[in-house]
Amino acid sequence: MQFLYPSEISFEKGLRHNVAKRIKELDTVPKKITVFSGSGSYANEILTELKNHFTVQIINGLPTEPSIVDLDELLSKTKGFQPELILGIGGGSVIDTAKAVALLTPYPKSARFYFNDQSLLKHRGIPFVAMPTTAGSGAEITKNSVFRTPDGSNKLSLRSKYMIATNAWIDPELTYTCPYSITFHSGMDALTQAIEASMSRKRNEATESLAIEAVKLCISGVEGLLINLNNADSRDQLAKGSLLAALAFSQTGLGAVHGLAHPIGAKYKVPHGLCCAVLLPHILKINILKCKEKFKVLDSLNDGVCLYNKVLELNTNIGIPTDFKKWNISNNDFLEIIRLSKSNSMSCNPFEMKDEDILDILTELTK
Repeated sequence: MQFLYPSEISFEKGLRHNVAKRIKELDTVPKKITVFSGSGSYANEILTELKNHFTVQIINGLPTEPSIVDLDELLSKTKGFQPELILGIGGGSVIDTAKAVALLTPYPKSARFYFNDQSLLKHRGIPFVAMPTTAGSGAEITKNSVFRTPDGSNKLSLRSKYMIATNAWIDPELTYTCPYSITFHSGMDALTQAIEASMSRKRNEATESLAIEAVKLCISGVEGLLINLNNADSRDQLAKGSLLAALAFSQTGLGAVHGLAHPIGAKYKVPHGLCCAVLLPHILKINILKCKEKFKVLDSLNDGVCLYNKVLELNTNIGIPTDFKKWNISNNDFLEIIRLSKSNSMSCNPFEMKDEDILDILTELTK
């Protein structure tokens, strides 16, 4: 077994108050920092503090789901500033973008060039610190970043062990101001990641333990937040569940939900977490049918309610659609979606999905 993680992972409430101090305690203390930031008062507090101690370039207003073209533009801006550290404070897209820029800043060519031949990524970029403000993506732990293709028809991953953050600093309080839709779309993404990691063909004893605990925490966190969106304990549970899910799936890969979510989300502009939530019960149904024994542990976690029914219950209470009808997915696109779904995620599904299996799922989701 091999585990690839950031050299430091800290999960601590209130950590955001000591960011400048923590940066000054790094092995190499930077003078110039590029900060990729989402919106939110907590991020603004951190930026104000940093500007009192360092020369700071702030890059915000990023697209919700950036493309490779966006990445190249941001890479050019960052290279012009020549930072010694990159800090990403935001949701999955912000951290994915900051992570990719941190890796590619010392490399001479455009980002597109390295998407085409990722074997050329042979060394680390500049140090990168990740601070997530949502509980869901797990981008602070993983070795890949996801971007839309220039034509917007699909999503591609830039993947390298050299992309892993130097430090992952998780302060669950940064998630406290997330609005309803981001909270629950991200939360269902985290739950999906935990479930898929627990079932992955690449799982092992360690990742399975992490993933099962993540499933429990994510379900409990989502249920608590459905009762009270401002419940701090539930926010903390979901943030911890998201972290444990990322510690698992970053080593095991995911499954058919994410295999399909990328091409569907890219082509039809379905937000990623929402797309995963719509797909999850449909994929669970076929996975349980084919691999029923593997779900016994997950089915035992919810006081007699099987996992499939629990996911349906959560989706209903959140207000997740049961299908993709509102996005008008054309059956003329089915073959292209099937082709694009054959990714690393799909290869980790607990059984090998045939084209006809995927076709049945797409038909059910759009009829």
